Amino acid sequence: MNYKEKSRFELRHSEGRLLPDGRREYEEDFYLNRQRSPVLSNSLLHCFAYGESIWHGGYQTPYRTISGWWSFEYIVEGNIDFISDGIRYKGNPGDIVILRPKKTVSLRTGTCGFVRKKCLLILDSPLLDYLFCSGSLTGTDVIRVGNSSEVNEIFLRIRKGIAENAETSQRDIGILLYTLLIEFEQLAMPQQYPEPLRRALDIINSFPERNYSLDALSRECKVGPRTLSRLFQLHLKISPINYIIRHRLELAKLLLNMNNMPLKEIADKCGYKSESFFSRSFKRQYGLSPDKFRRNTT
Repeated sequence: MNYKEKSRFELRHSEGRLLPDGRREYEEDFYLNRQRSPVLSNSLLHCFAYGESIWHGGYQTPYRTISGWWSFEYIVEGNIDFISDGIRYKGNPGDIVILRPKKTVSLRTGTCGFVRKKCLLILDSPLLDYLFCSGSLTGTDVIRVGNSSEVNEIFLRIRKGIAENAETSQRDIGILLYTLLIEFEQLAMPQQYPEPLRRALDIINSFPERNYSLDALSRECKVGPRTLSRLFQLHLKISPINYIIRHRLELAKLLLNMNNMPLKEIADKCGYKSESFFSRSFKRQYGLSPDKFRRNTT
């Protein structure tokens, strides 16, 4: 992969039939990435479309099976109903509706007959599979972000980067997408986990470079080590230390894919003071050294 690789987005406008009240059934502006099928790594987050839509009346999309991508629908105004594999959900202002690969879905305007939304389409990747199928966002179909200034700011920065520049760095967009997923994790935690576990995950995700011990982490979370270990096992099916290792190595994969940062610097950012120990841990987890993993994604 060329680490200075640029993504070119093309704006496409579409609109529906004219309603009796003079409004269009729908109006949509989508920025489509011309690089739809890059050589992807195992954790690179690749945005291939960003869109903004207004739907009126009873507009409904046809049923379709999502193939190869995830859709994150950010409801700004109004409301929306969506059906995923026969299960009906609702999305209200401040909700992120998640549409997954291999699901058969349909969306329509909700009870108020109007919705304004933003949409991010991201190509499928093991990082997304991990977060939403076995990680901290397992089983999450709607994330209630409310008036989160952080989420709003990230969406604005993604749109600005795509819309205002003829060429946008894939690395920059990927970092924003990764930041957005971390924010989703933080927002979803109050809905799922006890406060000490939320606190521990917040610390680990925010400071992967720190030198952790179970005793020190437990003290910060105001519980004993045995209690914290029990909460990790109960909710995440993993020990605190193994969660830290897994999180650090997932971050390392992302950094290896998205820039040409020296291995020593990647090791430091991921909490490894020794480059050789980092390389051994990475190879033990993924079967490849960091150098070979990076070469295989070029």
